[in-house]
Formats: sequence, structure tokens, C-alpha cells
Amino acid sequence: MAADGVIGGNLEDIGNSATRIDASGTKAIDTSQDTKTAADEVETAITQTMDGLIKRFGEIAEALNDDIKDAHKQLEGTAWTGKSQEAALAIKTDLQGQVGTIMTNATTAFTDERNAMVLRSQALVDSVTTEFNNVMVEVNTKFGDLATAARLTATNLATADETIKVGSVG
Repeated sequence: MAADGVIGGNLEDIGNSATRIDASGTKAIDTSQDTKTAADEVETAITQTMDGLIKRFGEIAEALNDDIKDAHKQLEGTAWTGKSQEAALAIKTDLQGQVGTIMTNATTAFTDERNAMVLRSQALVDSVTTEFNNVMVEVNTKFGDLATAARLTATNLATADETIKVGSVG
């Protein structure tokens, strides 16, 4: 009878191990999804950061245009007259045009860089997801095979135990 308890205990341990092995394989697959989620968060951070830079640059351009307008108003209100004043007043349009051009170029550059970074991030996500998932599926398969082997071992030991019991009774 003592032998029955030892074999039974071992069979139970093997069964529990098989369950833990299956759970480990599942965790490997879950880790693949966690990795994709982290990569997606990187893409979101890139987009938010670049959009924030574009917005901030727009605020700076708006402040520059306001300064240009204020300077223009001050020039209009002076007693200064003649060609020099006309030339100084005409600079307003030129300066605002330059600010607009710089803003357009900067926005385009930021947008292009954001899009390029997002594409690189998406390529990384695809690569990580594909490669990591392939590895994790393989790991899960191997853990499943190991769990199946453990269960088969438990079944064979149980059969052997029954055979021994039947043989010793007869």
C-alpha cells in the first residue's frame, strides 16, 4: 500500500507539472501581445510628441506675427515720415511672409519626420510581433509537447501500477 501512495503522489505531481507547463506556454503567447502593446505605445508617444512640437512651433510663429503687427502699429503712430517710414512699414508684409514660410517648412519637416518615425515604429511592431510571435508559438508548442509527454508518462505509470496490482493479486 505504501508503494501505491508513492506512485499516486508521483502521478499527481506529474499531472500538476503538465498543467503548469501548459500555463507557461500560454504565458509565452500572452507576452507576445504585451510586446505589441508596448510597441503601439511607442507609436502613440511619437505622434503625440511630434504633434506637440508642431503646435508649439505654431504658437511661436503666432507670437512672432503679433510682435510684427505691434511694431508696425508703433511705426504707423510715429511722427516719422518719408521713404524710410514707408520702407519700414513695408517690412511687415515681408516679415510675416518669412514667418509663414518658416512655419510651413517647419510644419512640413515635423510632419514628415513624425510620419517617418511612425512608419519605423510600425515596422518595428510588425517585426517584433511576427518574430516574437513565431518564437512564442514555438515555445508554446514545445511546452504543449512536454505537457503531453508528462501526461502520457503519468498514464503509462498508472497503467503499470494497475498491472502490478493485478499481477500481485493473482
